[in-house]
Amino acid sequence: MEYIHVLLWFLFHYFSLFCIYTVAYIFGWRLLKHKDIPNLSGRVFIFLTCGIGVIISALFFIMLFKVFYKSVVLITLIGIVVLCLKGEDLGRFKIFIKEDIRLSGSKSKKWYWVFIPVLLFLLYILFRPLYPPGGWDDISYHLPYAKYYVENNGLVLNPYLRYALHPHNMNILYSMALLFYDDILAQMIHASMAIVAAVGIYSLGSIIFNRIAALTAAMIFLCSPLVLHLMQMAYIDLGLMLFIFCTYYCFSLWLTTQERFWLYLAGASLGWAVGTKYLGLLFVLLFLMWIINKGKKTRFVLVFLLIVVVVGSPWYIRNYLISKDPIFPFGGKIFGYSWLWNENDAAGQANDLYVEHGTPRTIKSFLALPRNLVAKKEKFMEGAISPPMLLFFLAFLFYAWGNKHFRQMTIFSYLNLLIWFMTTQILRYFLPVLPFVSLISATIFVMFISFVLRRASKAFRNNMFEIVSTPDRWSSWAKGTILLILLLIVGLYIKGDNFSVEAIPTTRQDREQYLLNKMPGYKFVQMINGRQLTDIYSIGYEDMQYFVEGKMVGDWFGPMRYSSLYPILKDCDKLYEKLNMLGMKYFLINKRRAGQWEINTKRNFQILYENEDGILLKLDHSMQE
Repeated sequence: MEYIHVLLWFLFHYFSLFCIYTVAYIFGWRLLKHKDIPNLSGRVFIFLTCGIGVIISALFFIMLFKVFYKSVVLITLIGIVVLCLKGEDLGRFKIFIKEDIRLSGSKSKKWYWVFIPVLLFLLYILFRPLYPPGGWDDISYHLPYAKYYVENNGLVLNPYLRYALHPHNMNILYSMALLFYDDILAQMIHASMAIVAAVGIYSLGSIIFNRIAALTAAMIFLCSPLVLHLMQMAYIDLGLMLFIFCTYYCFSLWLTTQERFWLYLAGASLGWAVGTKYLGLLFVLLFLMWIINKGKKTRFVLVFLLIVVVVGSPWYIRNYLISKDPIFPFGGKIFGYSWLWNENDAAGQANDLYVEHGTPRTIKSFLALPRNLVAKKEKFMEGAISPPMLLFFLAFLFYAWGNKHFRQMTIFSYLNLLIWFMTTQILRYFLPVLPFVSLISATIFVMFISFVLRRASKAFRNNMFEIVSTPDRWSSWAKGTILLILLLIVGLYIKGDNFSVEAIPTTRQDREQYLLNKMPGYKFVQMINGRQLTDIYSIGYEDMQYFVEGKMVGDWFGPMRYSSLYPILKDCDKLYEKLNMLGMKYFLINKRRAGQWEINTKRNFQILYENEDGILLKLDHSMQE
């Protein structure tokens, strides 16, 4: 019976994800049904990505008017589906689906030699998001915001969570997951975006290079330790990457076909990216520069920018209305600081983003970047690039042999690399460029393999790029060689992957035990929730925000910043008075993270629970009477 329960739990979660993407696919199909998309994988990629964007936009306005209820969300989404499939469109959609199934079946017969290893790898990564959340960012603020929006039926400011005013497109998707199911579904939404992006990588690679290079690129991308790491969490970075890549895909179609619709769709996709993370703003500038560089008329620039603003601006308008800073908190020097964050908060954040991580911003360090990304990967925070991606750094050697797409992608990627190197050097912020790095690396890889195979068979008569661009000339043994290399890549990555397959906690009791084993501080969560405690000031337990059911505050930034307590930590009377003035009833201290501070709680505080990780205290009002 236990196995049946686990199986049903697994199937229900993936059925829920399937329902979300089915709705997204229908939205995308209705939007693009009259457009000629080059291949089947391209249709799947663009339909799903644009459909997810439409869902995000619909949810934003539902939450804006504070009617975020199951019934309202269901009626809205089902209503849009009905409008998409009304009348003759339902029959056309059925024919379209049957044709796509037929095409996928005929193509899979030709690619049977690679279907099994890819399927096995996908089965492996399907388990990654099924464990309870534990990433720092997702349980510190991404999921807490999602939960807070559900509890308040819409967009309500929570000044005590980090980044109270930021683009929250992915967070509202997670709110939908929590509204209808749980946080596992939220993680699955994030993880699935990597797979959708891999489909897009394969599609674009098939168009501008060939299917073997395209498949290799998709596998290199999915095998990246950074991507695999993020697929376990409800972060927002894979969503940003998906929308940026879709922007590039549509932009490339516009440059190739000169059909303005693709430029408009690229603008919408970039708008969803801008509404996901501030990093998307950088790509607005890059794509505008690209349009201008192509010598396009001013109206193309204006229309593209207008669409980006219309789709991406709602969060920035909200930021401005609340704090007078549309890019809160990074615009403080221009727009002024507010009660939410002061100048010291912004300075601390800037130091963390631009100084704390990476290597020195020098030419010597830039030249050593390929080695450092592998040998000193801890300097770039979590995750790492996959070894085949190092071929990207040889792209300039193959620049002359590449077609225009290869050259454009190389310039675009190197420009982003340079900006990233001179600023943050947090590898996760380079994620939007990894699809292009994967395509470039795979193309160089296949160029080299084709060169070796042709030389070995004494049949090498054309230049390398002509060979990589003509898959019909590849013999079965050449495909077999690539397959073996792909299997080797996958095997090495899985072997070196720190992800351990454990029993998936599918019951409440198993989940509690799992979190208790993984997080020493979770014992305090159990006590707080069990006793229904609230109004807690915490030092060092920001990552417990999502799990605590009552009100818990305290962070490095914001109105409840730790720095407000620094001068009085040694004075138990003043500390008590300050916490009491803030309306706090309990004081939670993480010994590991606050061990360098001398905190005096000898008077005015009653110990409720203490272990090697921390201590939970109650403000003892009786001692003040």
